[in-house]
Amino acid sequence: MLSHKHLLNLFNTQENKFIFFSSLSYEDKIFILENIHRKIKNEIISKLEDSEIVEIFERLDPDQVADLLQGLEGRKKTNVFLQLNKDLKVKVDFLLKFAPKSAAGIMSLNYIHINVTTTKKDILERIKKHLDSGKKEPTILVLDRDGHFIGELRISRLLFDTKQEDLFSNLKILP
Repeated sequence: MLSHKHLLNLFNTQENKFIFFSSLSYEDKIFILENIHRKIKNEIISKLEDSEIVEIFERLDPDQVADLLQGLEGRKKTNVFLQLNKDLKVKVDFLLKFAPKSAAGIMSLNYIHINVTTTKKDILERIKKHLDSGKKEPTILVLDRDGHFIGELRISRLLFDTKQEDLFSNLKILP
C-alpha cells in the first residue's frame, strides 16, 4: 500500500490522470481530490459517471461537495445533485445559495464537521487540511451518531484533553 504522499507524487507524474484516478479506492480518490489543483479536480470529476460522483460526494463534507458541484456543467450537475442522499442534499443546497465570495458564503464554509466517534488524530488532520487550503481556523461542529448537530468542539479541548472520551464531554452548545 502506497503512502498518501507517494500516491500524490505518482498521480502528478501520470500522463493520463483520469485513468490512474479511476483505478484507485474511494479513500485514495478522496485524498487525491483534496490535494490537487481545482482545475484538474474539476476535469476528473466531470469525466466520471454520475453514480461514481455521488459515491464520492457522499463521503465528503457538504462544503467540499458544494465546491465540486460548482465545477460541473448543467445537466450533469443537476443529475448528481438529485441523486445525493436527502441530508447531504439539504446541506449542499443551503451552501450553494450563497455566492462563494459573499460574506455569507465565506462564513458558511469556515467550518468542519466531525462525528462523536472521530479520533483526536483525525480531527487534527482535518484542521490541518482546512488551514492548508488557505481558510481560517475552522469552527468544529460535532454531529451525533445519527448526523444531528450537538455542539461545537473548542480547539482548546484538543490541546488539553488527552483522553478521547474527554473530548466531547463539554461541548459548546450552539443556538
